[in-house]
Amino acid sequence: DTKGYTLKVVLDSVKGTPQPNKNIAHLIGGLSIKKSATDNHINLTKIPDNPRSVNLYGGVSINSNANKNSVNVDNIKENFHPEIYGGYSLDGQANENKVTIKSLNADFIHITGGKSEKDDANLNNISVNDLEVVDGELIGGFSYQANAEKNKVTGKNIIGKKDGYIMITGGEAYNNANSNEVYLITDIKNIEWIEGGSSIKGEANDNKVTVKNGSKINSIYGATAEQNNANSNKVDITNIKNIEWVVGGSSTKAEANNNEVIVKNGNKMENIYGGRAYNNANSNKVYLTDIKNIEWVVGGSSEKAEANNNKVTIKNGNGTKVAIIGGYSAEGIAYKNMVDITSSNIGGEIYGGNSEDKNANKNTLYITSSNIGDNVYGGYSNEGYAINNTVNLFHNSGRNVNILGQHFLVKGIIHGGFSDGNKDVISGNTLNVNGKDLIAGNIKNFDEVNFYLPKDIKTNDIVLQLTNDEDTVLNSVKVNPYVEQGNEAIIKNLKPKEKIYIIKKASINENTLEEEQAINKNLKINNKELTK
Repeated sequence: DTKGYTLKVVLDSVKGTPQPNKNIAHLIGGLSIKKSATDNHINLTKIPDNPRSVNLYGGVSINSNANKNSVNVDNIKENFHPEIYGGYSLDGQANENKVTIKSLNADFIHITGGKSEKDDANLNNISVNDLEVVDGELIGGFSYQANAEKNKVTGKNIIGKKDGYIMITGGEAYNNANSNEVYLITDIKNIEWIEGGSSIKGEANDNKVTVKNGSKINSIYGATAEQNNANSNKVDITNIKNIEWVVGGSSTKAEANNNEVIVKNGNKMENIYGGRAYNNANSNKVYLTDIKNIEWVVGGSSEKAEANNNKVTIKNGNGTKVAIIGGYSAEGIAYKNMVDITSSNIGGEIYGGNSEDKNANKNTLYITSSNIGDNVYGGYSNEGYAINNTVNLFHNSGRNVNILGQHFLVKGIIHGGFSDGNKDVISGNTLNVNGKDLIAGNIKNFDEVNFYLPKDIKTNDIVLQLTNDEDTVLNSVKVNPYVEQGNEAIIKNLKPKEKIYIIKKASINENTLEEEQAINKNLKINNKELTK
């Protein structure tokens, strides 16, 4: 056993011509060939102005474990090209090792908290403050043939220089990569890839990534799994911009369930997924608040199986080319998914559930005081049924087009269901309209439409105005006046012979939302009811 040694390193000069591709040294705190290397340390505080590459190992064991070792690098500003391992083992475990970096400027780095070639790498840690680098990797724990669990990378002020390639991973393993974490704050930019956990053959579950104040990051993943499941992972990011991919959990050949993405105050984000999977993608969630320039948001996406019970929530969102989908499946069903949008400006289409080949049933949409630039679908299927979907609309704050949240406009058509496969798209689909001053192009494929009138509705008010130059055909419409507690349904502020418009077909000026002229198209309602 090699235990309890500390190597303090101050390199003043190096003889010979610098050669960047060759090492000047392997610096090892503690080395054991046959037994364990435990609680050994390296503290590096100075290097020459122009060194060749240096490899640092807190502790190394060839045939046994390397645990609780550490490397500390403090205030190295010169051209430094290190590979750093808190602990390294060939045949044994590498657990509870740590690498601490305080102020490092380098062209290339490779930093791993703990690495094992054949056994587990668990509970390792990397802590980085003030790092500038062109290319490199930071991995909390890495196992080439076994598990990497409960590893962590924390960082502050990490900046990629020039056009480099930087990857940050909490735990990476051939087998399971579970419960790893990446936590980055303050100034995180020009990073290629950030992920909590990554597995080739095993599961990648319960990993977490937190990024605060970041920009120009290509991809942020809670976890990725190639052959097994990626479940219950989480991405939580705040004050972020210029991001191409944000995914809670992704599985190439298996399932991605119960993953979560939370974004607050984001700008220019292209693709956001709660979960992406080859097989089932169920119960994933995306929460977006104060978001600008988003393009593609999906709660859960499956290639071959089901996409059920996924949810997308957007509050104060803005996206000119965006499409919002609660749950999407290419070859399976999309069932009981939900999209909830409040005070947002969404330029593209919105789908509660979307299935290419099978049914999209029992999905739900909530749209409150928002501006939607395209069509809306409770359920959408290319080949299957789209029934028993529900669309809920809420608005009661006028038609001020200049203030988001103070008008309601759907420029396209609101569909209960839609199918290209000549299947049922009406049965059980329900539209609930709450408030007044709502505007839409048209409403289609609803079995039942319910209007819930506000307390302050008055003469000549319009509940829902339809602006497209086309017929509207509805099966059943029920109007429900405001009900005060303990009383029957009542409509105040109306005198005899005065009227309100439940549905009015008339065009508008989209710049002002003012009515222009009546539309001479049919409004056919098979069954009408006013509750009393």
